[in-house]
Amino acid sequence: MSDSHTLRLAHPDITLEQVGSFVTYQRTLLKALIESSADDWAGRFAFAHAAALKASTLNPMDHRRIASAVEAFCGRRWSARTVSNRLAEAKAASVAGRDGPKERQVLEQAPGELERLSDLSELTANLGAVTLAALQTHEATLLELHAAVASAEGRGHLHQPRG
Repeated sequence: MSDSHTLRLAHPDITLEQVGSFVTYQRTLLKALIESSADDWAGRFAFAHAAALKASTLNPMDHRRIASAVEAFCGRRWSARTVSNRLAEAKAASVAGRDGPKERQVLEQAPGELERLSDLSELTANLGAVTLAALQTHEATLLELHAAVASAEGRGHLHQPRG
């Protein structure tokens, strides 16, 4: 947590209006990506990105800063949603008498994992309370767009393994 102060300095507050502009960016980008083909993917993506920036009225620096915060937030919230869904499925299987070793393991481990993922104190320390509140206001939309854009981006090119 000693780096929290440094990370916080790197993330000035993001307002509700800026998050709204980022949502506009993602919607515009998603539409362009869906309408494009895999031919010349890099060029089409560059044009889609430029058009989305223009529509959002965000400058490139603010876009990158907001995108970084949104990625951190959506990653945490998506993971929490996934664990919550698995826990609900395991509970339903248990009630129906269809619980096997996998479901029992989920019932045992998921509550602690869900509690850990639901704790946003580290994100708050890194991004700030104002930013986190703005992101939470648009949470459902951000999660939906985050997944849709990631899917559309993967449609036209191969992701190279990191390593």
